[in-house]
Amino acid sequence: MDRGEPIYEVVKSIPANSELTVYYLPERPEEVFFMPAVHYLRNSLYRRTMDTILEVSGNDDDEDEDDEEGADEETEEEVVVDWI
Repeated sequence: MDRGEPIYEVVKSIPANSELTVYYLPERPEEVFFMPAVHYLRNSLYRRTMDTILEVSGNDDDEDEDDEEGADEETEEEVVVDWI
């Protein structure tokens, strides 16, 4: 088993090579109210992170072109991701 691989408990037998859909239920009843907000925040964080990574990787292409032209100047950007 790989580290971080999810493990699920099933309530009936599952045939091999079946496609599964997993629904995450709140652990406590009071979490039901906050689930949409948490889902929205996680999606927003993921989207912003991906946008930043794509933006930085776009800058890497520009740096490669400068290197081909013989430019000695190097720029470095740091991407910091803080997961909730």
